[in-house]
Amino acid sequence: MAVREALIGLLGAVVGAGGSWYWSSQQYRETVRKNNFDIQQVRREKNAAEQKAAEAVRDRDKWTSQIKDVAGKFTDQMDRLIIDLQRALDLSRRAPNDGDPQLISAARAVTAARDDFAVILQNITENTNKEFSGVANALTSGRPDIEELRRASGALIGAWPAKKEKLKGSISIFLTRLGF
Repeated sequence: MAVREALIGLLGAVVGAGGSWYWSSQQYRETVRKNNFDIQQVRREKNAAEQKAAEAVRDRDKWTSQIKDVAGKFTDQMDRLIIDLQRALDLSRRAPNDGDPQLISAARAVTAARDDFAVILQNITENTNKEFSGVANALTSGRPDIEELRRASGALIGAWPAKKEKLKGSISIFLTRLGF
């Protein structure tokens, strides 16, 4: 009987150990599966972030290229006007009666292009001056005057909706004139 009880106890221990092993292996498999899923999710998120970063670099390079192209177009236009002005000046010096009207016309074209550009920049500047300057002035001292900063910030916040629309219009005109 003692042998029988020992065998039953041993069998129970083996079955219990086997069941325990099976249960723990299932838990291990579930943990591995879950962790692999988490790792896959992290890899997908990392790849998506890297893709967005690469797109941002491409967009930045595209905008940088376009801005350089537009700036080049404006300066090329001014170059043509300056060359025309030089030709008219040379003609005016050689033949004053014939060249003076062309010199006047070329000079007007150069100044009109400059003035057109300056007016657009002036509009942009005007829409970022008064209230923005108030905030900047409140910050200029070593220790800003909080009451002045609050007043200036409130004025900027109150004026911003109207300024934003005017600024959008001015920037739109500016970019259009530059060829965007």
